[in-house]
Amino acid sequence: MISESLINQVRQKMQFAGIKDKRIVFEIEDEGKILINTHEVPYEIEETETDDYDVKMRAKLSVFEGILTGTQDPNMAFMMGKLKVDGSTGLAMKLASVLED
Repeated sequence: MISESLINQVRQKMQFAGIKDKRIVFEIEDEGKILINTHEVPYEIEETETDDYDVKMRAKLSVFEGILTGTQDPNMAFMMGKLKVDGSTGLAMKLASVLED
């Protein structure tokens, strides 16, 4: 189960993302998945089990926490194989810049 604190961090980072009409899934190993539905404003952000997405980013909890706090560069995490992306890589790159700010 994903902590409410982590979901709130994602919610806070995503509030000014400017991404529209996309379904984004963050899959956190051994924890669960967070769905960000940008079809609605404010974005719907919730724990989920869905595999219906435009992009899915998978990593360990420590990697996601590092990205959200600015101690882990998402591009380096991707190049080192710590962060895996399924779906739109362009959207993943935009998300990386939003999450690391």
